[in-house]
Amino acid sequence: PVVLDTDRNGLADGWRVNPENTGDKEQLNLAEVGTEMGKAEFLCQKIDCQRFTSGWIILHRDGKDRVAKGKRYRVAFQARQRNIEGTLGFAVYNIAPWQSCGLEQQFRIGSDWQKLTTEFTATRDSDNVRFEFYFTETGTVWIEGMRLEEVKP
Repeated sequence: PVVLDTDRNGLADGWRVNPENTGDKEQLNLAEVGTEMGKAEFLCQKIDCQRFTSGWIILHRDGKDRVAKGKRYRVAFQARQRNIEGTLGFAVYNIAPWQSCGLEQQFRIGSDWQKLTTEFTATRDSDNVRFEFYFTETGTVWIEGMRLEEVKP
C-alpha cells in the first residue's frame, strides 16, 4: 500500500491523528503530522508529538476495513522512531460498541526502519473497524505501508 496525501494536509488519505488527552484539559497533547519519503521510496506518515500529558497519540483509519470472526488477518508496516523510549502499539477495534477484534500489540521500534508483521484471528465480526497505531510520549514516529489484510488459506 502506498501512502497518498492528495489534499496535502500532512495526513495519509483516509487516516486521522487524534492526540487524545485523558487528563489535564489545560495542557492538551500536541502532535504535528506530515508526509515525507519513507524507506521504500514511497511517502510515509510522520507523527511528531511535542507535548504529552496523558492518554495516547493515535493514528487511525475508521470504517474502511472489515473483519470476520474466525478468519486470519495480517497487519504489516514499516516503522522507525526518534526519541521514543516506549513502544508503538497497534490494534484493530470494532467502533460501536467499542470492542477489540482480537489484535492489541506493542513493539519496541528503533531509529532504523523495521518491517513489522503479525497475524491474528478475528474474535468478532465487524464492518466498522478502527485500525490504529498509538504511542504515549513525546518523540517522532514514522510509519510506512500500513495494511490490514486477510490471510488467504
